[in-house]
Amino acid sequence: MDKFYQDLDDGKNLEKLAVMFLAKNGYPNIETVPSGTFKSFDLYDAETGISWEIKKDVKSQATGNIIIEYEMPPGNPSALKRTGATYWLIDTGLKLYKITPYKIWMCIAENREKVIKKENMIGNGDTTPKCAYLIPIEIFEPYCKIGKSLLSVS
Repeated sequence: MDKFYQDLDDGKNLEKLAVMFLAKNGYPNIETVPSGTFKSFDLYDAETGISWEIKKDVKSQATGNIIIEYEMPPGNPSALKRTGATYWLIDTGLKLYKITPYKIWMCIAENREKVIKKENMIGNGDTTPKCAYLIPIEIFEPYCKIGKSLLSVS
């Protein structure tokens, strides 16, 4: 299977796990936003108005950095610059990070000298270059609520 489609399937599976996790943790009305219809977030609770962006970053185990995309292609706002999500859930395969977009921006701003800004990078499975921040995990963690990876229990 093509890497892009494998990543897409992995993302859908993680969204299903996130729906089950959130239902058990006080959000029983979470729904998946149909792909291709809305790019601002992945999951939504119409009752509370809370929305979620779901990210998988297993590569962080090897790099020691959380990747936060902000443009794709360069000059076209995406992910962090375009999010409408109340919260982001980032699963590394070891831990699950819950964080608001505001706290991600705060982490980047307060740690500029340690956060790497990458431009024109092409990730595995991507065909289009993107711009992203690479945030060392030890810098990222204090801004998050941390739980057990959803991937490790699936």
